Amino acid sequence: MKALPIAVALAFILACAPKISKKENRCSYIKEYFKIAVLPPPDTFKAYGKIKTGPVKLPFMVAKEGNRYTFKVARIKRTQLTSEKICFEDKCYLLPVPLERVIFDKLVSGKAKVVCPEGFIEYTAKGVYTIRVFPQDRMRRVEVINRKSKVKGEVKILLDQKGVAKRIGFKSGDQEAVLLFRGVSFEEKLLNDGVNGSYTGEGARN
Repeated sequence: MKALPIAVALAFILACAPKISKKENRCSYIKEYFKIAVLPPPDTFKAYGKIKTGPVKLPFMVAKEGNRYTFKVARIKRTQLTSEKICFEDKCYLLPVPLERVIFDKLVSGKAKVVCPEGFIEYTAKGVYTIRVFPQDRMRRVEVINRKSKVKGEVKILLDQKGVAKRIGFKSGDQEAVLLFRGVSFEEKLLNDGVNGSYTGEGARN
């Protein structure tokens, strides 16, 4: 006989409890993600895998040591990688941030704001580009908008469980390319815990 009053009381408590909307949950998630996205990425890294354009897949290697990038694609002689773009043959794609920030999910660089409840982080890069980052679970979508020419690019990132990219898709107009990562190695200083040192980590493997 006591079970009924307890059940009624529990239902009353649940009914009166403050409800958290999906929009509030999304805003909370983005604010937490923002704290991670502004941190610096590893200074040194090396990654390899395949680059896909249409039905063609070619092996690639990309690395950074200090301020120097190396980017090579099998059977393609003309390649270029800077902090602003990635190119091979005659195709170039805008980077919202340097590639190491894309690979290690540190997509916010500079003064930014969280836009709720629309669900994105927005900032200006190089004084020309408007960057919008849409984070969700292990997926990231980034819009790169040139405010002068109105040219718009898009980057989509799929992360592994360690928060390292396993797939990066680039789109600019009708051009598309995808980097499929088979391995990422990196060195990073451990400063958050007051410990100086380095470690080597293995990233995504498909």
